[in-house]
Amino acid sequence: MRAIKNRERAKAGFTLIEMLVVTVIIAILLSLVSMAVFSAYEKARVTRIGVEINQLALAMTAFQAKHSIGFPPTNLVVTDPPSNNDPLLRYVQKLFPRYQSASTTLYADLDGQGINVTTFDPGQSLVFWLVGFSGNPAAPFANHAVRMGLASGTEAPEYDFDPDRLLDGRYYPQIAGEIAGLGEQNAFLYFDASNWYGGNKADGAAAGDVLEYDPDQAGALLGFRPYRNGTIIATPYNNNSFQIISAGLDKKLGQGTGYGTAAGKDESWSFFDCLEATDPDERCEWDADNIANFTEGKTMLEFSGP
Repeated sequence: MRAIKNRERAKAGFTLIEMLVVTVIIAILLSLVSMAVFSAYEKARVTRIGVEINQLALAMTAFQAKHSIGFPPTNLVVTDPPSNNDPLLRYVQKLFPRYQSASTTLYADLDGQGINVTTFDPGQSLVFWLVGFSGNPAAPFANHAVRMGLASGTEAPEYDFDPDRLLDGRYYPQIAGEIAGLGEQNAFLYFDASNWYGGNKADGAAAGDVLEYDPDQAGALLGFRPYRNGTIIATPYNNNSFQIISAGLDKKLGQGTGYGTAAGKDESWSFFDCLEATDPDERCEWDADNIANFTEGKTMLEFSGP
């Protein structure tokens, strides 16, 4: 009788092996749940960035429709004095007919406001055009640096920028505490169509030349160029308007189509070619999670993949 009770008592508990099996199963389930949660979190971040890019794109389209003079040039580089054929000077003269159009005035006004007038900077140009102007058509750039840092001015902005995400005249997807250590390539970048036709080069380069954006990217050998569509004879995406691009979650911008002849490729090289290359460059991986206003809220890899 006592033996039967002992056997029943022994069956009432778990053996060590059973406990180990349960522990392993729980660990596997937790791992799967964690992966799912992390994946959902990453997807939500991509979606959030994509939504904001589309909002910025709508604001730029509204700017163009409001003024009816084409999309504003990305390139704010201007020499002292620039040529009367300088695309930026011509655009400003059309935008503000009462503005003192002397070329030296434009250079002094922009340089005096801390605008990068010597280096191609598509991050600053996005904020420059959308943050609004002074309200005085004769002096539209007065206090422009303040607006680019605080998103406030006498004229309503084209886009409601979050002041906490403005830094050095650039707008970042991350909140203020996260942007302190980031490079300028992590800001939202704006490239208008004339950029890939050489139309806004201040040095008078031939048509077809493309401005390369050359931020401080560790290990980058070549500058970044707007994306080409490899399925349509490498025509740039948004061929007649603009591209707005984010470096994505890895905070590495990559090269776009900036591989060029220095890497043994011709000007038709696209992200498709990078994906399909036998020995893909690691910079292709940097581009993979980039997000743009033509990628439909997806990363470049999701948008361009099978």
